[in-house]
Amino acid sequence: MEETHVLAHKVILQGSGNFPFSKSDEDVIQLQSVSYPVLQSLLQYIYTGRTQILESHIELLMALSLKFEVMPLAKQCEENLERCKLNKKLFGYGKSVALLYPYSRPHSCTMFPARLLVNQKRLSELHSAGKYSDLNIYIEGYGLVAQSHKIIVNLWCVPFAKMFTNGMSESISSRVHLRDVLLEAFKIMLEFMYSGDLNLEDTADSGTLLLQLLLLAGQFRVIILYQECCKTLLECLSEDAVCPILQVVSSISSCKLIEETCKRKFTMQFDYCTTTNLDFILLDEATFSNIIQHQDLTVTSEERVVNAILMWCLQAKELCVWEAVDELVAIKTLELLFGERLQSLNELLPFVRFPLLTHNLLKRLDQSNLCKQIDIFHDLVREAVTYLDFGLTNNYGGNDMNLRFQHRRSSYKELQYICDGDSNGVLYLAGTSYGQHQWVNPVLSKRIDITASCPTSRYTDPEALASRTYQGM
Repeated sequence: MEETHVLAHKVILQGSGNFPFSKSDEDVIQLQSVSYPVLQSLLQYIYTGRTQILESHIELLMALSLKFEVMPLAKQCEENLERCKLNKKLFGYGKSVALLYPYSRPHSCTMFPARLLVNQKRLSELHSAGKYSDLNIYIEGYGLVAQSHKIIVNLWCVPFAKMFTNGMSESISSRVHLRDVLLEAFKIMLEFMYSGDLNLEDTADSGTLLLQLLLLAGQFRVIILYQECCKTLLECLSEDAVCPILQVVSSISSCKLIEETCKRKFTMQFDYCTTTNLDFILLDEATFSNIIQHQDLTVTSEERVVNAILMWCLQAKELCVWEAVDELVAIKTLELLFGERLQSLNELLPFVRFPLLTHNLLKRLDQSNLCKQIDIFHDLVREAVTYLDFGLTNNYGGNDMNLRFQHRRSSYKELQYICDGDSNGVLYLAGTSYGQHQWVNPVLSKRIDITASCPTSRYTDPEALASRTYQGM
């Protein structure tokens, strides 16, 4: 009988079963008394997760599956045989049976591309051992970083698939050289291609690594990994991470969901994001402006918005408040202080809701160098003072319904109103044990209990109310 040569990939065969290669030739498996249609069905099932075969050949296919330990197929063949026996049907020589691998989690990230039937644990072991490798991957600056399999990366990664099939030098070579690729992120991506699982150690740098991996997955179009990175990133998103993430994703169209989620997180935790560190200073103008204008912007005081805008425009090297900037304005020119962001300052200030500031604070601002040197600042402060005094506005872009005259969402809760004490006040004395130690919030130390007033008329948190930094309404 004439032999028929059938080509297959060693790593796929060994990842889906146990195929003993010939001792004399490790590239050959000799099969005796196996018809081509039966072998074709076996390989088709391994590569695609589905096949069709004549009913009369099911028993032969089951025997071949058992021989090579392709157990899912063997089980399905057995079930079909049992079904035929129960129905007392005779095998029909012309009737075909469809066999489809029963994926239990069709939307799981661990599904292999193209429904390839492989044991991913076994596949990972083959990768770790470097068995049957036909691809050496080099990264500039690191040399050889991985021994892989063309068929695996080809299935996951569109750029690699094009590289291996469009006649490029890599299609006939076992070497691939990559540039501008982060080694650690690339190794995790390659591991994902074999295991189907995203494995990131919970370290201080895991957030940064996850972001790098997200961008790498997008660059190499490993779609399932990209989706898994997005999901993980959104699940563990913290206030400390939003600014570094926004700096990276704001210019990437495919990351709009992450960008919008980060912006909303920033707006809901505005005080924290603008007073804990200076990461927000590095945001581009469009992103920062969108946050300032966001309808969900939540603050304890509009003064925080003023401070944030001044720090951003100043490109501050350290956290500061408007009083510190006011002192700088007295000794330096606006052009020298704000540089290229001076125009941005004029464009951002109208988004501050000055009428929400206290009358005393507005009076201080009205006498400040900022008002004297910055025309738009002066006009907005004077408008707010006039509005509080007489209920009149200058109608900048509208009437009393203008956003500048509407309250923002507050992070304070609706609790009892208490006027913040000075260094001789009750809260201060209770928090310092009458001056014996540094101030400790007396609410947290259980020295003072705050209960709701009637009627409830202020949106304040008791912990903040009992703070020396609290500013009364």
